[in-house]
Amino acid sequence: MTAGGRGGAGGRAEQDERERDDGRGRANNPSLPLEHIPDPDEGGGCGADDGEEDEVIRDLVQPHHVGEQRAGREGHRKQPRSHLLKGSPPRRTVLPRYARSTYAKGDDVAETTLTWLGHASFRMDTAGGQRIYIDPFLNGNPKCPEGEQTPERVDVIAVTHGHGDHVGDTVDLAQKHGATVVALVELAGWLGKNGVDEGKLLNPNKGGTVDVDGTKFTLTNAFHSGSAPDGSYAGEPSGIVVTTSDGKKVYFAGDTCVFGDMQLIGRIYEPDVAVLPIGDHFTMGPKEAAVAIELLGVKRIVPCHWGTFGLLTGTPGELKQLAPSGVTIEDVEPGGSVTL
Repeated sequence: MTAGGRGGAGGRAEQDERERDDGRGRANNPSLPLEHIPDPDEGGGCGADDGEEDEVIRDLVQPHHVGEQRAGREGHRKQPRSHLLKGSPPRRTVLPRYARSTYAKGDDVAETTLTWLGHASFRMDTAGGQRIYIDPFLNGNPKCPEGEQTPERVDVIAVTHGHGDHVGDTVDLAQKHGATVVALVELAGWLGKNGVDEGKLLNPNKGGTVDVDGTKFTLTNAFHSGSAPDGSYAGEPSGIVVTTSDGKKVYFAGDTCVFGDMQLIGRIYEPDVAVLPIGDHFTMGPKEAAVAIELLGVKRIVPCHWGTFGLLTGTPGELKQLAPSGVTIEDVEPGGSVTL
């Protein structure tokens, strides 16, 4: 994906140059825990926006053409992304395994990264310096690396639904770190009654968006069952679109089957990356996930909710065989990261 956000790469480059001149630049500070290691076959870099956007007319499309329509819109609006070209793998930042943060909230880091913590749990470290946890099932998660089970900093937590393997450590982490928690209104109410500071709770419903220090969280539909860890009502499951301050968009589908309105999610939010469950049994498996990719029109996928327990038999390898051509399936191991 391109390094710049919607604000334009040129403006960011000028800002970085000014920061380097006065000694305040952070992007190239060697103390940061990010080491950019390009792939040997990597192309000459990603194209950048020119700071202007052409008007795009979004006609209704049929599901079996949605990938092609999405590709056409991107080609009209942006220069080609080098990692989508044949033979050019995506740029990625390699983090030391179980990396711990050495920067404070608000410090600019080199790029936004997404780290899989096993099952459906993720950590996002944004270019703006936020540390965000999605469905932080850390303790009790057999796939969560030991070094990730006790975070040293949590700024925001977003929860897709009330099942215990998604609420996970939300209450403990929110209490310890004073984190802002984003959850569907009924689930937010349950979290407030169970120890999360109500002043730190944001409770949108599906279709609603909340902003936390420049990062936006939008709830979408999802098809799954739902209850709180104690069995009480916690609202319906949801997906979440996270839009960072530098314009990166990640769609976390949550626990769900494939559904036709994924086409609308792709059309409205145009995510750069989709995080999809593929384990089968409790969620969709690779066959349904492949159709979800087609409906969304997304070119980069991070699979989750697989391999945690014996019942979750779907694998990234199966998804690669079934996915539309031109789609990158990130086969990430727990503790591994991709750069957005």
